[in-house]
Amino acid sequence: MRSSRLFAVAALFGAISFAMPPAHAEDHKNSTEGSAKKVYVSGESDEKDEDLTSKVKTALAIDPITKGAKIHVAAESGGIVTLSGDVPNTTVIEEAKQVAQNTENVKLVLNNLKIENVSNASFEM
Repeated sequence: MRSSRLFAVAALFGAISFAMPPAHAEDHKNSTEGSAKKVYVSGESDEKDEDLTSKVKTALAIDPITKGAKIHVAAESGGIVTLSGDVPNTTVIEEAKQVAQNTENVKLVLNNLKIENVSNASFEM
C-alpha cells in the first residue's frame, strides 16, 4: 500500500513537471536588462584584449576627471585591466580605477598609477 502511494506521488510530480513550461535563460536575461554593468563570468566573454583596452581608454578619455591624464591601459584575458602612468593627483587615480572597474567585461583592475613629479628626496626640518 505504501509503495503504491509513493508511486502515485512520483507520478503526480512527474505530470506537474511535464506540464510546466521550461525555464529559459532568456527569461532571466530579460529580467536583468537595463543593469548598468554586465556581470563577467570567466570563460563567458569572447571579447579580445584589444577591444577591452579600447573600451577602457575611451571611457577614461570621456570622463571629465581623467580625460587629460596620460594613463596606459593594458587588458589581459579574463577581464583583468592594468592602469599605469603618472597622473596629477590622487583624485585622478581613484576616478581612473572607478571608470575602468565600471567598464563592461572588466573583472579586476590593477591600479599602478602614481602621482607625477613626486620627489623621493628627504625633507629637512
